[in-house]
Amino acid sequence: MTTNTDTDTNVEVMSVFTLTDPITDYTRIQHLSSTHVDTIAENLQRDEYRLMARKVLTAHQIARHTIDHMLVTTTSTTARIARTADKAATSQVAIALRTSPAIAADCIWIAGLLTGWDRLRQAFLDGHWSFTRTRYLLTELAHLTDPDVRTYAETCALALADRPTADRTLRNQIAEMVIALDPDAAADRREEFADTEQNVTITDDTHGHMRLHATMPADVGVFLATSIRNLINERICPRDPRPTGRLRVEALKELHHMPDAVLACTCDDEHCTRAIPLPPTPAPDPELDLDYTPPPTPTPAAPARVVDDVEIEAETDEGAGPRPPIALIPAQSSLTVITDPTGVAAPRLVGYGAIDPQHWHDIADGHLVTRMDLPELELPELDDPGIDLAAIGRNLAAWQTVTTITERGLAPPVDPTGHGGYVNPPRWALWYKPRDWLRQKIICWDKTCRYPGCGRDAADCELDHLVKFNRADPRAGGWTVEYNLIPLCRADHQRKHLGLWIPTMLADRAVTWRNPVSGKTVTTFPG
Repeated sequence: MTTNTDTDTNVEVMSVFTLTDPITDYTRIQHLSSTHVDTIAENLQRDEYRLMARKVLTAHQIARHTIDHMLVTTTSTTARIARTADKAATSQVAIALRTSPAIAADCIWIAGLLTGWDRLRQAFLDGHWSFTRTRYLLTELAHLTDPDVRTYAETCALALADRPTADRTLRNQIAEMVIALDPDAAADRREEFADTEQNVTITDDTHGHMRLHATMPADVGVFLATSIRNLINERICPRDPRPTGRLRVEALKELHHMPDAVLACTCDDEHCTRAIPLPPTPAPDPELDLDYTPPPTPTPAAPARVVDDVEIEAETDEGAGPRPPIALIPAQSSLTVITDPTGVAAPRLVGYGAIDPQHWHDIADGHLVTRMDLPELELPELDDPGIDLAAIGRNLAAWQTVTTITERGLAPPVDPTGHGGYVNPPRWALWYKPRDWLRQKIICWDKTCRYPGCGRDAADCELDHLVKFNRADPRAGGWTVEYNLIPLCRADHQRKHLGLWIPTMLADRAVTWRNPVSGKTVTTFPG
């Protein structure tokens, strides 16, 4: 999760743009300085959010007036009339907003939920976040009924939502909080959702294609996605020219045992280490096949090649015997669930997020599941601010101890040397590649990519040394220890090395990223 602190001077949008003269405004945009352009863009975005909030609440008023008019003009109040009024209200909003009935219904529904959350509504009207972010918040929080619980949940949600973290991460954090407060109710909601929403639909598309959409349990989705990814990694080398989407379709065909469907690398490199032999073609019948020609004479063996000054003889089939069978379908992919030994934090399905405890027990009985215990975060002797989601217990008294980041401020840097607080390096600290146990601890702690705005699962990320590891003199550089490593997805790992944002690890594993040009800072938090 992330929080934003803007050190630039505030630039009013109205003082920069006319908003009535398109040519003049376009010219001014082209001449914005690098110092102010980020601030102006943020102000424009906030104004857009403010207008969106007012549009949503106005849509709700249109719906109310339409329903009131229909109920006044009819003598019946049956359920059929109520449904007709709801549809008419949705239609009126769709016409007014020039949008689809589905989007209109979404606006009406969200505006209705906002009536029960005063501070969330005020923040939405003040442009703190987008409509999508508001929908994620309300979809989860709407299940809370106890007034005291709702008050504290709203406080926590406001602090989490104000951080410019990925929407996917925010949704998972709010879901984790709601599950921890009432795990039994969360399990009941999951079953109700399964009854109404689980489905697989296949519809026509253009250019000889069809579109598949499926709503399935999280463990099934993670299992399928992992199987597809593993098959591609096993069979396809980086030189294959096909886009990832096409590779996934080919993998899905093989996993579903479609006739003659075999995912094979098409890099055309005779030395490709991931190539597999294609299925043998049936021998033609000379009497029926007029184009039949005898098979060509076997060609001589390829010459030896030299790799790293070592001569490697080319493989030949002579005397080598039959090649070992190729496993066309990869071995069963396991699911990984991170559990809290104390029973406070909700279980977390890697690749998805928080799940209710009953869901965890269900998949543990029916699948190959790897269980990992959530490691205890040993903090230095410094203040530990922020929202500790693991402290959200199943009773209100335990949860009331949670405080927000806005009340306590940021923790200090933990160790600018990159030695993670160690005086002498542990035996594993001077190796560049982290040990497996260390990688698993960091994945459990951080959960997602730690670059600003990214929500990619930490299990799919690389571990980056915040202070660069010195291969020539490991003691002089940053060490391979807990407080010098964070997960970054490959793309963000490259951006970090470009120096667009400079990171600093804080005592609670928060990371403050500073833009060296504008001075702006963005702080990302684990979880």
